[in-house]
Amino acid sequence: MYDNPDVPNDIPVPVLGFNSAHFDMIFVLPYLTSFKWHITNYLGDFYHIKRVEVRHKITSVRIQFLDAVMFVTKMNLKDYVQDFGKKSNKRSDNKGIFPNTAYNTTNYEEVLNISGPFEQDQLFNGLTQQKLSNSDYIDYLLDQMIIIVNQQGLVIDTIKKFNQRQNYLQYCNELDAQIMIEPIDNLIQMNFNNDLDMFNYLSMASCANATKYKMCWDDLDLNSRYTTKDDPALKQFTPFVLTQEYWNKKVLCYNMQDTKAGRDIKDNIKEDDFEYFLDIVYKGQCWFYEVRFTNKNPPTLDRIDNSLGHSKKTMNLPMPLTDEDTYHKLRPNITGVLANSFHRFNVKDETHFNKLKLKGQYVVSYDLDQRMTHVCGHDFNSLYPSVMCGIQHDFIKYTCHRIYMPGYELDRIECVSDKQKQLGLKIINNPLRFSNKKSDVDNVTVFIDEVKGHIDYKYINDYINCPPIIRKYKYKTLESVIGDFMHKHMKDNNMKTGEEENKLTVLLSTMNKYMCFYSYYLWLLIDDCHFITDDVKCVMTFSKHIGFESFVRKFMQQRIQSKIEGNSGGEQFSKITMNSSYGSDGMNQEHFSDINLCDIHETFRRHLNGRFKSDRKLADKLYAIEFEQQKFNCKTCLQVAFAVLDCAKYWFMNFYYNFLTPMIDMNRVHLIYCDTDSMMLAVAGDPKQNYKQGFSAVVKDKEFYNQNFYKFFPKPKQVITNQSQSKLDSLNEGQKKLKIKELQIQDEKKPLGVAYEYCGSTLIALAPKNYWLRQEFDKKDPIVVKFKEMNLKMNPQINKDAYENNIKKGTIIKGKNTSLRQHIERNEEEEVFSKMSRINTTKNGITGVHTKMIVLENQCCCPYIDGISADKFKIQYKMLMLPE
Repeated sequence: MYDNPDVPNDIPVPVLGFNSAHFDMIFVLPYLTSFKWHITNYLGDFYHIKRVEVRHKITSVRIQFLDAVMFVTKMNLKDYVQDFGKKSNKRSDNKGIFPNTAYNTTNYEEVLNISGPFEQDQLFNGLTQQKLSNSDYIDYLLDQMIIIVNQQGLVIDTIKKFNQRQNYLQYCNELDAQIMIEPIDNLIQMNFNNDLDMFNYLSMASCANATKYKMCWDDLDLNSRYTTKDDPALKQFTPFVLTQEYWNKKVLCYNMQDTKAGRDIKDNIKEDDFEYFLDIVYKGQCWFYEVRFTNKNPPTLDRIDNSLGHSKKTMNLPMPLTDEDTYHKLRPNITGVLANSFHRFNVKDETHFNKLKLKGQYVVSYDLDQRMTHVCGHDFNSLYPSVMCGIQHDFIKYTCHRIYMPGYELDRIECVSDKQKQLGLKIINNPLRFSNKKSDVDNVTVFIDEVKGHIDYKYINDYINCPPIIRKYKYKTLESVIGDFMHKHMKDNNMKTGEEENKLTVLLSTMNKYMCFYSYYLWLLIDDCHFITDDVKCVMTFSKHIGFESFVRKFMQQRIQSKIEGNSGGEQFSKITMNSSYGSDGMNQEHFSDINLCDIHETFRRHLNGRFKSDRKLADKLYAIEFEQQKFNCKTCLQVAFAVLDCAKYWFMNFYYNFLTPMIDMNRVHLIYCDTDSMMLAVAGDPKQNYKQGFSAVVKDKEFYNQNFYKFFPKPKQVITNQSQSKLDSLNEGQKKLKIKELQIQDEKKPLGVAYEYCGSTLIALAPKNYWLRQEFDKKDPIVVKFKEMNLKMNPQINKDAYENNIKKGTIIKGKNTSLRQHIERNEEEEVFSKMSRINTTKNGITGVHTKMIVLENQCCCPYIDGISADKFKIQYKMLMLPE
């Protein structure tokens, strides 16, 4: 069959469904095993089947069943076709309309055998709570018929296309499959343009990550030798010193290895060879990587011929590059997104600005005279790609105005002795970090350290309103911890208290715990936030690079160009690729399960295994067995994931303290809400201006504003035109408009920049990921509700009144969710068949529970402070006397 030896004959054939990992695969699985086919690979769990591979028992042909959604972001089929397929108004190029919720396992024959179309009210979607529009219903009716027109274009007759609804259902299913082809082909081509076969990867994130590292190593010549022995970053570490005792142990160990393997040891290295190898180790380096040996990276012998023993003639000197202890330091610190609410109730002309201050043993919440006029919401441009790209920015005051990413690990210093602690502090406080000379920056080592520290108490009131330390904190929901207001609210509504929680929040110290920080974030805390390092436990040092710059620049430019051309597929692909490239580095394989495929007899034995979790019958003689993972590996650059997350926090706080704070009057602004890449602030601006005034009325340093504002925010069209006049003079009018549009988009989407996201009059932010915003000037979305727990269309009771009543009366709003659940059942003949059921659940919707901070009765949220219990947090007007 395969006469050409250059053509691989074992490439599996991909079969793609849309959202099939959640739904379709459960129905397909029982039919994938037969006397000709058997399942050879099952990836995923029992509720999210990512990939299933089957092999033909005779021809060995392999087929892979995949989900197309895995290679894009979460979206429906209609948007998928619109974004990645061709733009078309033809019905044959768009998803068919069929009410799949109108029938079930008991009435499908009766419903589908009817010849007439469905009525419009029957096309109501019970899952999304959406009605079919009049225009869509007309399209649905037109799909049912063939229209015959005469030469004058007048309709003279219609012919019915389908005899029964079942025929139309088949047509819709075939249409859904047909319209997927072009988007899939486009995605294949887009990845292929990056030298990637996307079907060799599990998801868009893994494709993006592979592209990122591929571009990082584009200039690597496999035929060249790369020498790093003189790397300045390595010179500060203690070189490895070979001792006679160490050498004798190595000789004994190698002889035991070779004897056990049946190799001749008469020519093996001996204890008398110590002087020979001492000279090699002292003057030499790793043969593979040409780097010097340190105490953390000792030499070992590698045999050129595996049939021979460890002799002088057959050895090389490779260096171990992985450290399990470093993995266990970093893994718990790969944290999720930061979402936090600082002031929960913010209404135009009603809410006073509120501030916090530490006074004696109390933390006091006090109001200012100013009232808010509007809400400003800002979004950081592609924050994760921005901080890892190494692009220069004036507000990065370290290492030539660039953020370097960590490369390979150089050393890990456990700071036990005073000498080790001094070395750790020397690395942290390297004065060359401020230099703009490359020769100096080459001598700066990036690091991840484990330290204990706090903001200097003399300056704590400068940072208490936006604590700069973003870290996980473990606490219990006791009254003495979360405060009487929130504790009473939880008790009154029969919610559990006293539970232990471990959440990402904002702090003013490390809470007397050791916490890990990446170089730039710790430098910001030390240099700009008066952070005092109480103790250093460990310092892990890494080589540094800006190898991801080409990746980010390429896809940013590709996204801009696609936007100019109106290519939504290219724009979406570029955006998703950039933003998802971080994900694979931080993937936690500890949470994965092992899936084995077994027959019924082996399945019974596997139930006795101590790691057994659950099983699922796939076919009459085939079961999938799920085990807890006994061991795992880490094949990704975990240090990069940690650095990206920490640099995102660094840039957030750098923007707040080094840009906003010196530029605007902070007594006329307070922070309401923040997320990983966005923040919302209440502003006391000019009441005579509209909500689009931004910060213009609260600027306190006009010169600073003029010099730096557009380093973050997008420039107006006129500013861009004036600055680019020399480029525009040689162009005609049409070319000028196109060039100005391109320059505007480039500036709007610039790396490390900030864009306007929201502008409104009212923001009620009850808790992280839960707020209600009114923005009158946005005609498309005048009301924005952020609430991830429930489908808002199914729960109209979740509105402004619900949010206000929760604030003022503590009212909890219940909601309803509808979802589909797949499962397997057996009939009377014990035949296995798959079934999909609709599940309705009722649960608490808006609870108003916010325990990441201490919530006071005036809706101000205060940070946890080491050594200060919740009863010491007070509202000023309720305090009769403040002790000195």
